[in-house]
Amino acid sequence: INTICDRALLGAYAHGKNRVTAPIVRRAAAEVGYVPPRRRYSYPQRAAIAAGVAALAAIGVWQLSNYRPPSSAVSSDVAVASPVPATVATVTPVAAVSAAPTLVALLDDAATVTDTDSAFAALFTQWHLDYRELAGATGCERAAKMGLRCIYATGTWNNLRQLNRPAVIELLAPNWRRQQVLVKALKDENITLEVGGQTREFPRSEVERYWYGKFLTLWRPPVTGEAPLHVGVQGPAVVWLRAALARANGQSVPSEDKPAFDAELAEQVKAFQRRQHLEPDGVAGRNTLIHLDVFDPDAAPPPLAETTTQVKTR
Repeated sequence: INTICDRALLGAYAHGKNRVTAPIVRRAAAEVGYVPPRRRYSYPQRAAIAAGVAALAAIGVWQLSNYRPPSSAVSSDVAVASPVPATVATVTPVAAVSAAPTLVALLDDAATVTDTDSAFAALFTQWHLDYRELAGATGCERAAKMGLRCIYATGTWNNLRQLNRPAVIELLAPNWRRQQVLVKALKDENITLEVGGQTREFPRSEVERYWYGKFLTLWRPPVTGEAPLHVGVQGPAVVWLRAALARANGQSVPSEDKPAFDAELAEQVKAFQRRQHLEPDGVAGRNTLIHLDVFDPDAAPPPLAETTTQVKTR
């Protein structure tokens, strides 16, 4: 029961729901291998079922005993037409088409490389960087050499869709081995992953069986730095913030530089935060800056594609 409850809570979280519904519980029970007990009938119920079966059998016997085949006699003055030979259709055997491997089959395949380095290499490729040419003990150290920062978080598909950038997710396969794959595209019901060098599209429900919300993506901080911007701050960072908000609103960049963060700018930040489903506190902190860099032509990340091809192999 505890296992089913835990799985049901994770399922509700993965779907962004605040209530665990009956279908979520049934799905969680099925995933942990729970089989509902067979229904036990009482003695009166069993007797009624037996009587019904006996009645149906008696009716069948009566119908068979009273069956009379239709007359097949043909008048002698009626010519009987020669039977028309039936046309025999020749069925050409069709070569069986091998089905594409499922996600769990790829994860269980020892030849599929799903370690951290391979996932980082695929992520760096999306940023047009060669992971092997950069020095560093970890992927985040190599990213820092190119002015990028690692963003490690736990969330849902909606969080990835808002960030709108490729991300490495961690999958926990049935063999309990943690494996890293790259999310390249999101659609309503399908997720495009790069698994061991292969780009494949899978149903979202299939990926959710092994994903518990952990993901990592990259961010290029603005040239003004990563410090939070709030009312009272002055300098080039505020000028950049005004320009970024204008681009996010589809407006032209202000021609006049206003280096002071005033109450009016705070309201603009709050409006942007509401649209991005962030806490509308009027402070341009790290999360707000990450969402704003999508509109900065000098720092925009590679987008998370919405349309994908069915199968591609690198």
